[in-house]
Amino acid sequence: MSEVATRNEQVARRVIELHNEHPEKLLDVMEELFDPELEWTPAIVGGLEGGTYRGYDGFRRYYAERGEIFREGDLDELGYETVGDDAVIAHVMSCGVGRASGATIEHEIWLVFRLRDGRVYREKACTSRAE
Repeated sequence: MSEVATRNEQVARRVIELHNEHPEKLLDVMEELFDPELEWTPAIVGGLEGGTYRGYDGFRRYYAERGEIFREGDLDELGYETVGDDAVIAHVMSCGVGRASGATIEHEIWLVFRLRDGRVYREKACTSRAE
C-alpha cells in the first residue's frame, strides 16, 4: 500500500472515530479532515434517501438534522479497503436509537471516502458493497 493510501485510510478511520466520540468533535476539526467542496451523501436520513449535503454548512446541517432524529448513534467498524491512492471503503454497522421512539436500529453500510490532498471531498454511504 502506498504512503498516500495509508494516510487516506488513517483519515477515514479518524472521521469514524470522531463521529463515534461525538459529532461535535468531528465538526470541530472539519476543516482539517474535509475539503471545502465536500459532498456527503448518506444512505438514509430520517427516511429520506439520496440527499446530498454540500460544503461545511451542509455537513453541519446534516448533523443538526441527524440530531433531531437520533439521540445516539455509532459506527461499528467491520473492515477497511483502500482503492488506489484516492479512495477508502469502510464497511460498518450503523447503530442508532430514535429520539422520539427509543427504537434501536442497525444497518450495514459501506462508506466510500474519496480524498485529495489528504482531505475527504466526497463521502457516500451505500447499502451494499456492489453499490
